Amino acid sequence: MKKEEWLKKGYVDEPVEKALDLKAEIKRLCREKDAVILGHYYQADEIQEIADFIGDSLALAQWAAKTDAKIIVMCGVHFMGETAKILCPDKKVLIPDLNAGCSLADSCPADKFAAFVKDHPGYKVISYVNTSAAVKAVTDVVVTSTNARQIVESFPENEKLIFGPDKNLGNYINSITGRQMLLWDGACHVHEKFSVEKIIELKKQYPDAQVLVHPECKGAVAKLADKIGSTAGLLKYAMAKQIAEKNKFLLSGEYKGNNGAEISLGAMNVPQGSVTVTAGGVTLTENTDYTVDYSMGVVTIINQSIIDAGTNVSVDFESNDNYGMQRKTLVGFNLQYDVSKDFTFGGTFMFLNEQPLTTKVNMGEEPLKNTLWGVNLSWKKESQWLTNLIDKIPLIDVTEPSQISFTGEFAQLIAGQNKKIQGSASYIDDFENTKNGISVMQPTNWMISSVPSDFEESKLVNDVRGGYNRALLSWYTVDPLFTRQSSSLTPAHIKSDLNQLSNHYVREVYERELYPNKTQTSYNSAASLPVMNLAFYPTERGAYNLDPNLDYNGRLTNPKTRWGGMMRKLDTNDFETANIEYVEFWLLDPFIYTRDKGGDYGGDFYLNLGEVSEDILHDGKKFFESGMPIDGNSNYYTETAWGRVPNTTSVVYAFNNESGARERQDIGLNGLNSEEERTFGAYREFLMAVQGKVSPQVYDSLMNDPAGDDYHYFRGSDYDAQQRSILDRYKYINLPEGNSRSNENANESYDTSYKTTPDVEDINQDYTLNEYEKYYQYKISIRPEDFIVGQNHIVDKRTASVKLRNGNTEEVNWYQFRIPLTEYQKKVGNINDFTSIRFMRMFLTGFEQPVILRFATLDLVKAEWRSYEQALYAGEMPTTNGSMEISAVNIEENNDKTPVNYVLPPGISRVVDPAQSQLAEDNEQALSLTVRNLATGDARAVYKNTNLDMRQYKHLQMFVHANALAENVTETEDNQTSIFIRLGSDYKNNFYEYEIPLKLTAAGRYDTYSAEQCRAVWPEENMLDIDLSVFTKVKQARNREKSLGNTNLTTLFSVYDDNRPNNKVSVMGNPTLGEVKTIMIGVRNNARATKSVEVWANELRLQEYSNDGGWAAQGHLNIQISDLGSVNLTGHMETAGFGGIEDKVSERNQEDMYNYSITTSFELGKLLPEKVRFTAPIYYSFNKEVIKPKYNPLDTDMLLEDALDACTTEHEKDSLRSLTTTETTNKNFSLSNVKFNIATPKHPMPYDPANFSFSYSHSESNKTGETTAWETEKNWNGAFNYNYSPEYKPFEPFKKMIKSKSKWWDIIRDQNFNYLPQNISFNTNILRNYYEYQERDIENLEDPTSLPLSFSKEFLWNRDFSLKWDLTKNLHFSFNSATHAEIEEPNVPVNKDLYADQYQVWKDSVWHSIKGFGTPLDYQQDFTASYKVPLEKIPCFSWMSLDGNYTANYSWERGMELEDGTSYGNTINNQRSATINGRFNLETLYNFSSFLKEVNKKFSASERKKASTNRLSQDHLLQYL
Repeated sequence: MKKEEWLKKGYVDEPVEKALDLKAEIKRLCREKDAVILGHYYQADEIQEIADFIGDSLALAQWAAKTDAKIIVMCGVHFMGETAKILCPDKKVLIPDLNAGCSLADSCPADKFAAFVKDHPGYKVISYVNTSAAVKAVTDVVVTSTNARQIVESFPENEKLIFGPDKNLGNYINSITGRQMLLWDGACHVHEKFSVEKIIELKKQYPDAQVLVHPECKGAVAKLADKIGSTAGLLKYAMAKQIAEKNKFLLSGEYKGNNGAEISLGAMNVPQGSVTVTAGGVTLTENTDYTVDYSMGVVTIINQSIIDAGTNVSVDFESNDNYGMQRKTLVGFNLQYDVSKDFTFGGTFMFLNEQPLTTKVNMGEEPLKNTLWGVNLSWKKESQWLTNLIDKIPLIDVTEPSQISFTGEFAQLIAGQNKKIQGSASYIDDFENTKNGISVMQPTNWMISSVPSDFEESKLVNDVRGGYNRALLSWYTVDPLFTRQSSSLTPAHIKSDLNQLSNHYVREVYERELYPNKTQTSYNSAASLPVMNLAFYPTERGAYNLDPNLDYNGRLTNPKTRWGGMMRKLDTNDFETANIEYVEFWLLDPFIYTRDKGGDYGGDFYLNLGEVSEDILHDGKKFFESGMPIDGNSNYYTETAWGRVPNTTSVVYAFNNESGARERQDIGLNGLNSEEERTFGAYREFLMAVQGKVSPQVYDSLMNDPAGDDYHYFRGSDYDAQQRSILDRYKYINLPEGNSRSNENANESYDTSYKTTPDVEDINQDYTLNEYEKYYQYKISIRPEDFIVGQNHIVDKRTASVKLRNGNTEEVNWYQFRIPLTEYQKKVGNINDFTSIRFMRMFLTGFEQPVILRFATLDLVKAEWRSYEQALYAGEMPTTNGSMEISAVNIEENNDKTPVNYVLPPGISRVVDPAQSQLAEDNEQALSLTVRNLATGDARAVYKNTNLDMRQYKHLQMFVHANALAENVTETEDNQTSIFIRLGSDYKNNFYEYEIPLKLTAAGRYDTYSAEQCRAVWPEENMLDIDLSVFTKVKQARNREKSLGNTNLTTLFSVYDDNRPNNKVSVMGNPTLGEVKTIMIGVRNNARATKSVEVWANELRLQEYSNDGGWAAQGHLNIQISDLGSVNLTGHMETAGFGGIEDKVSERNQEDMYNYSITTSFELGKLLPEKVRFTAPIYYSFNKEVIKPKYNPLDTDMLLEDALDACTTEHEKDSLRSLTTTETTNKNFSLSNVKFNIATPKHPMPYDPANFSFSYSHSESNKTGETTAWETEKNWNGAFNYNYSPEYKPFEPFKKMIKSKSKWWDIIRDQNFNYLPQNISFNTNILRNYYEYQERDIENLEDPTSLPLSFSKEFLWNRDFSLKWDLTKNLHFSFNSATHAEIEEPNVPVNKDLYADQYQVWKDSVWHSIKGFGTPLDYQQDFTASYKVPLEKIPCFSWMSLDGNYTANYSWERGMELEDGTSYGNTINNQRSATINGRFNLETLYNFSSFLKEVNKKFSASERKKASTNRLSQDHLLQYL
């Protein structure tokens, strides 16, 4: 295909080799070309599968900006590719389809939008990302639906704004922000089509359904929304907000293919020869009945009789099993013994044994130990007596021998279980992933913070007094070059100062200090923790603090009023979706050296989560270093009280790479270097104000850096000369001026830069400046007296004995802080949830003395189990509102925990990590629920959505621990609180519950290696250790009481466990262990007073699964009746528990299946004399399948056998069998191409019987089952065909008249005429489909028709005609026409037994429509004429050729009609084309010259000789090979 045609189509449309694995080839090309594939959520599944990243517009743009790949393949619309190119100008961006446009972008032409902007001067322009690059060029800020609100709100309220192109998104932003933006009149045609009326109608049908709306929808639609958000936002919401009570409907169904010939296997690269195809139980023959494309995974049926009859076709095939990392052993053998040439007997044996990777296995992944054995036999025999018997029937003469064959198979699966797993248990949850942290420790991700709203100066705008209280705060990780003994880079004065190296606030912290129980190997035995240090100096000036109230030493006065802060962006913004529950960190005791000194060394530490101002130097303008002009041109910046701010628009935050540019741009957040600061207004005034107040030395230092923003690397020859301490070296590590020094300005032999990118106030780099303060604030007291476990958010304390470099051993304390997000000190601004937490800010204040905070960890912790927010109390509403903290306790962090340290549950061992080359044990942890001030009868719980079938298991276990809180102000005692677990399809209406009163473990230190002490921490009384049958028994008891009228399904029914009388078992609704969609674990207060308690849950697991195997058998009898036909009888049976040798418990049969079929095919023409020449292939099949489930489908907890035994009468048993048994019957009949092959010899006539043929097929399927009273589908297809092709000689009137042999007479002599057409054909067929489904009303089994009948139908009459007529050898005509018509019928069910009156009406209507040849749906016709001018018949023109072609097409299609008769009109299409082609053969022209003819002959002979020589050489070479 030409490249021009590719460009016209917009994509490369070239054939691909069928054998090519497209996915693998695409991935290979990505690796070879260094390409990354980005796909939008709207892409098809197969595109999303190969994409390296999928997301909405914002996510794709962000990913494109940060990828290192050289090529970006953007699977999205055109503007997304343009956006990626803008963000990555140095990368190649490919769009697979250049014509993949966006209607929203198209609704905003760049020229018209530019004119619109020009007509409204003074407006800032905000454009939605769904725009072309040309529109973005006239835009100030580009937004997405995710960040549009935040960006609009970042502009001052009086700012005049234009928003385009989406008026709906603009209206939505206006409505939630109170702005009055001027809107461009554009919209997406898809979002415009959503109907308010239709949504309201759907809402009536599904009142509990939530409506999720994209802001591109119309305002009327948005008003109906439960959630409005971007594509990614809606997806996250749908995943996180699913409420179990509303998540109870499962959409299920069956796919019925049409009678097409192709069957997709759903797999590619299928192993050759592994496909088996059966039709009606008969195994078909490859390349006779079907073909297989193994590379693409497609089976094509080529036996027309099977297609016509609509017989059910089944395909089995092998897949290439991936063994992965699991260790498996497969042993097997097959034996075949030929008893005789007609009888074969054989057997097969296979054994599979799997070894688990770890000693813990998840439910459904139990290692197998299966044995599969089977026997088979095959017998066949030619039957002459059967052939003779057929021959005795009058008029029948058979020629082929008859044959009878039988094959039979039997197989049994003996299921086993590998015992090499911990506790022989299958884990539902071992709680190892209960807590996952998102670390926010990396120092380079933090920067100087804006002024917190707690301080009055935060309200000052463009006023340097806003920085008066900023004190010096530095944050850093101490480089190991200072602390490692082996480092050659350690300055000499530090290396010899062992006391400094032993300082707890600079020394290296090893993992074993904080995690003594973590497995140590040769690789990590000396691993150190990347401790982040916050050093706060409340008397030293922070950056941009121009407060002149300094003492003689340059120190700030009133240090307690000062603050120091840092802030960063957060990559995870929706805390609710991520289920982030709390902030957690380990902090070294800040008062190791000051605790006993007396004096005030304490203060407060604050955390802010939410929206915080990015305007560090509060002037309402966004500063970015890379925007500063390198030539000092004042036209490119604006001056503020703080300094200079670029007035250009930022596209990419990157330094200019010209020589000397870095020095002009890397100048800090005030846009001034130190020299410029000395002469700039506020800084000059500051220097003048402090002159004389401070010492000359201090004044000199202030003159060198008036703003206090000069960066200094922690290494430096000047520091070495001054013999600076480690702590002093990090004081200025976070300051912005000069922190990105380039190599050309380096003053050391090593890199001294802190970062390579410019400093910007836009810390989340969304190209806007957020000025809003909307956040949750958390306060932690940093005072010695408040460092007590159980207070001040401290949950644990670890005392470590540390060997120091100076030889001393000292004890230090580490404290674990856990700050639940819901326990905030206060809210600032309008923030109501945790769905948009974009920033984190930390600051210290209230200190008089310097303090150093050492964080071993600092994490945002997300939990796998979610807090259940709905009411769980029984009776009256509680008077107090208790709280619950969800967390985790583990052996590595909490083995010193107070009041009770964590130990392993009895019998549980830590799992060896299989991914490690050395033996290393994984951490072991449990779910922790700390409940405070829980009112009487109230409960708190966590939940998890699942999809489990527990029926194959017998036992449920979970270890439980409980202890009173350290302060125990509620005086909690044994049995006053209880733990409960709920299993069900939801949490409120359908569940089982098991409740255990809790025995409290006394405070103390317990030894994890003592079995007795482990049992004390995890007492047997608390353990959930039950047979699952207790749940089914309580449901049976409830059902008996319900039948007596003593209870109902909506009331909680409870009994006490016979084996453990203190424990309570309850049931609500109709839950089933076969579909456990939710698991809840909770704590309940059974006392008469408010209680608090801490509970641990661990190792939720199942035991003793039912591993029964099963057996299967099948037989096939084939009787081939010579060449008259064949009869096939097939039977198949499988019992519950049978499956493949590699099938897990959940993958094996859950029902008994019985199937038998009869298939016959005959040639009826054989019943008539051969001279009749009649052919009528007839095909008939009957198939019946019966499925009997193992479990009662009406109550899936109970075995069907038990349910039948519980029936009191035979009538009840028969009714239950009828309800629970699924029966499917299929009948198929076809006559294909029935005709008399009688034609007039030599000259076929139009009336010859051979020209006519007839086909007919009928299929019927019937099904009954649990929810199906009946389901019937019937298909009829009748076809009549006429095809006439006359045979005759054309009429040549001048051939005998002209005797001359001159070529000049050829044009007349060869004239010919065809007086009859070459072919006339006509075909008509009538297609009828009727489907009827009667759903069974489970609540009203006596009346099978109590629910409305569902039906669908189709009645079509298709006709087509074709004529081909070559009037002469050179003049050709063809004409084709086709009509598709519909037999109109009333919209009523066609069921003569149930609806006799309606049936008669239907019958009359159909006959009336048939008489009128139906109502046309569409009509097509085409006419083609071609003529070739016989120039070759004229000698002087024989070197020329000329032909012409004319084509005309006409089509008509009936338009859609509404129920009221309103028509949308019909569609007519008329096309015609004419082409004329001419050709000149100059070689023929030259041959008219004798000389030139000889030259041509010589040249042709030379070429032929050369070609002959080449062929001869090739032949010799082939013979040699």
